[in-house]
Amino acid sequence: MNKITLLNIRLSIIVTALFLLLCITLFGQNSVKIGNQTWMTENLNVDTFRNGDKIKEAKSARMWEKMGRKQKPAWCYYENKTANGNVYGKLYNWYAVNDPRGLTPCGWHTPNDQEWTELTEFLGGEDV
Repeated sequence: MNKITLLNIRLSIIVTALFLLLCITLFGQNSVKIGNQTWMTENLNVDTFRNGDKIKEAKSARMWEKMGRKQKPAWCYYENKTANGNVYGKLYNWYAVNDPRGLTPCGWHTPNDQEWTELTEFLGGEDV
């Protein structure tokens, strides 16, 4: 196979995966199987841990940095714009992601590096 054929195959895989995500989202499902993995169809958008404890919102870059220095869990909207929450969900610092109270809904977990690598490779690798 030549490079153009391989590129077309990779693009087809990515387009198919994105189409499946779109279809499942439109029909109200909250997960999609990609390869051997199951992924949420939307970005995480919670402001509490599994036990109900609130996670503090960092409303500015300064507050985000302060929470990190204090090693406290925090979340923010992309570019600190509330409207971005509808598109991207919330962004979480390491202390929220790694908190033993659990950030993701029951039955879910934050993907580790190996899981991201598996997804990336299934969709054609980093060069696609």
